[in-house]
Amino acid sequence: MSDDILYAWHPAIAATEIDAETFLVEPDSGEVYYLDEVSSALWRFLTQYWSQSEIVETFTAAFPDTAAASSLR
Repeated sequence: MSDDILYAWHPAIAATEIDAETFLVEPDSGEVYYLDEVSSALWRFLTQYWSQSEIVETFTAAFPDTAAASSLR
């Protein structure tokens, strides 16, 4: 894992939350993306910059029943 890269949400992406789910709209294409409960939590978490290891550690603790992905892209 590389901690040289920090991740955060992109401010141009419009987000709408409904219950524990989030819908993102990409401004250039108008594409809508659906985020489930775990990915919605990640989107909210990314209001600050975090390294990959910090993200994995936090979400492994917060969602112990959810399998961790092998890497972020």
